[in-house]
Amino acid sequence: MRVKILVSSSSGNCALVESHSGEKVLIDAGVSFKKLEKLLENEGVRADEISAVFVTHEHSDHVAGLSGFAERGTPLYMTRGTASALVKLPKSSIKFLPNAGAFEVAGLSVESFPVPHDAAEPVGYKLKDAVDLLVWALDVGHITPTLKTTLLQATILVLESNYCPAMLEKANRPFHLKQRIRGRHGHLSNDDAYEFLTTNRTENWKKIFLAHVSRECNDVTRLQERYNKAAMEVEVISPVANEKTFVYA
Repeated sequence: MRVKILVSSSSGNCALVESHSGEKVLIDAGVSFKKLEKLLENEGVRADEISAVFVTHEHSDHVAGLSGFAERGTPLYMTRGTASALVKLPKSSIKFLPNAGAFEVAGLSVESFPVPHDAAEPVGYKLKDAVDLLVWALDVGHITPTLKTTLLQATILVLESNYCPAMLEKANRPFHLKQRIRGRHGHLSNDDAYEFLTTNRTENWKKIFLAHVSRECNDVTRLQERYNKAAMEVEVISPVANEKTFVYA
């Protein structure tokens, strides 16, 4: 499996996943379609080569480019709750996720799982091929026991590490927004992600990406150094668009 995080921040999120069969899918499409076309072009991929888009939830930083794929007839997989919040999408483009169990798309076994976030019916994803299991868990207010079990299964883990609590406290943001971000259905803090990862180390994890990093309320360098000191290999995805992305193949 080849995974390329094209962009990840509070302003937009999208990953390109290529199975061993060579088929390609996206997780989310959170920047404009025009920008996604350029990001895909940089990878030698045309937008019409994308077999499906798996949508986590309806917030704009995850769906801004969906309409372009809908116009091209690309299947858009999502929950019924997410679909009900995206009223402008043509119904013909939407494929509802099954209530339970995995299904096959583009040479991948795909399964969604619920995550605690303030959206209509948000999910993360498990994408599996013959070699790897990618677990994608962004926009996660806290790690539930069930979610913990799922995260520990991954060979490739993409986990949120959205904000530094001290930087959020000092940020020039309204109190209600700070409360939303650090709430149990908001976003995962650096401290919570670090505690989970360092106390649950497993040989299953071949690669760990920390993503959905806040531009204003986080520090990529300090976050990376924290894991270096713990002798834990992770890659922190910069929130600065196209500054640095990582590939696992």
